[in-house]
Amino acid sequence: MTRAGGRKPSTAEPSSTTTQTGQKGNGAIRGDLAPKVEGRRSSAFPRLEHEHFVEEPWVSRRLIEYLGIDAELRWGRGAALLDPAAGFGHIVRSARALGLTAFGTDLVKRSAGVGGGRDFLDPGYSPPRAEGPLSIFCNPPFGLLRQFTEKALALADDRVAILTHARRLAAARWLESLPLARILYVTPRPSMWPGFLYRQRVEAGLPLGAGREDFCWLVFEVGRAYRGEAGWLRRDGEGR
Repeated sequence: MTRAGGRKPSTAEPSSTTTQTGQKGNGAIRGDLAPKVEGRRSSAFPRLEHEHFVEEPWVSRRLIEYLGIDAELRWGRGAALLDPAAGFGHIVRSARALGLTAFGTDLVKRSAGVGGGRDFLDPGYSPPRAEGPLSIFCNPPFGLLRQFTEKALALADDRVAILTHARRLAAARWLESLPLARILYVTPRPSMWPGFLYRQRVEAGLPLGAGREDFCWLVFEVGRAYRGEAGWLRRDGEGR
């Protein structure tokens, strides 16, 4: 996903997360796609304007399955999901595949079905209209976690789910004042490649490989009290 200062590179297909200009990546680049810096391999992903980082498709699919979002019965008739940092559209496609109405916007258009030129943190941003309650799920720019979370909670009617580094939680005391229901640790560690490298690897048929960092979903329930229950979201099997 992307946002002013936290935007993504232009491309047109897979799905993703986003990062602000100057934000760090999630580990060393491996293999033949690793860029060289002054004759040596870079120890971090290169920082490009509007770059974004891409979560694997199963990360959002498993969350939606876990929450039972495929059933209109659970969310109510006309319920919809918005990803305001949609990148390559993984979250949007996962939701649609499970029968949910889903919309995607981003600062930079990177995929068919995702509206570009939309800055989620702009005061004038308004979400697409939905017939029923709106939930917001996204993988925001790494350095804009709090801003995206608070804006999403101000706009959503039902649930908000934010993907973030697990290491950020220890210092995130601001979460205690929000309706945080669950912290779901994603296992195994998902890869989180920059968008341009993710696309190159997918197009070349190269494996994405194991991730180097721990990530988790923060799941909020609008209008509820803080609970902060913890569990695991597993790629294969039940997520508890």
